[in-house]
Amino acid sequence: NAIAFYEKAADKGHADSMYELYVQYIEMNKIDTALTYLQMAMSNNHQLAFYEYGLLAAEGKYIAKDFGKAAEFIMKAAEKGYLPALYQLSVYYENGNLLEYSPSKAADYLERAAKGGFPPAQYKYACVIAGKGDHATAFNFFLAAANAGHMQAQFQVAEYMMTGIATQKNQQQALNWYLKAASQGYIPAMYEIGIYYEKRENLQEALRWLHKAVFEFKNLDDARAKDFEYSSALGKIYYKLGLLNEKEDFQEAWEYFLQAAEYDHA
Repeated sequence: NAIAFYEKAADKGHADSMYELYVQYIEMNKIDTALTYLQMAMSNNHQLAFYEYGLLAAEGKYIAKDFGKAAEFIMKAAEKGYLPALYQLSVYYENGNLLEYSPSKAADYLERAAKGGFPPAQYKYACVIAGKGDHATAFNFFLAAANAGHMQAQFQVAEYMMTGIATQKNQQQALNWYLKAASQGYIPAMYEIGIYYEKRENLQEALRWLHKAVFEFKNLDDARAKDFEYSSALGKIYYKLGLLNEKEDFQEAWEYFLQAAEYDHA
């Protein structure tokens, strides 16, 4: 079986197999055996093992919580070029947890992770660059993350293409990127698709997408439902549904307007 194969490889010093055995035994809930293999992988300088151990120490999962060890081992993974570790360090330095608050170090690790090709870092770095007015560079990083499947980056690429900022204006391509983001459940993209069809007087499609957005919002977990990004989008959706229904069903439209007001839509 697979475990026997990995064990033979691990006995010969194959670090990837040691880490895979850690994963396999965790799934089997054999924690002590799993941690033994994780330690073996770390002894063989396995970057993902360093990162995993750091995360476990930060959470206090399976091992004692130890922020010092968490930072130490995530740093080791970062030193070996592990992109998620570089990104995690940027978060720690930005928030001042586990590591001393340092905007400059946060920016440095974020840039390294982004330029290394880690999609969450590419998206965040693009947001920072866009905020400084360099939309051409920002678009390239958004596009790289979007091509890797990052839904918020896909939405941003659509926004750039819809307006023609930093790239050629192409509203059909923009729609395609909105659809990709929406297929992953990104509610602001659903709203924009609804607006896209409304402007083209395809009210049936507009209503379908706006109602889909409302349905998806109601299925969000509490934390995401309270996120301003989502709640503000829902306010706009309810308001638009009210406008679209006003001539056909005033009572339904009024109910939508009331719901929009609940989400602080002016």
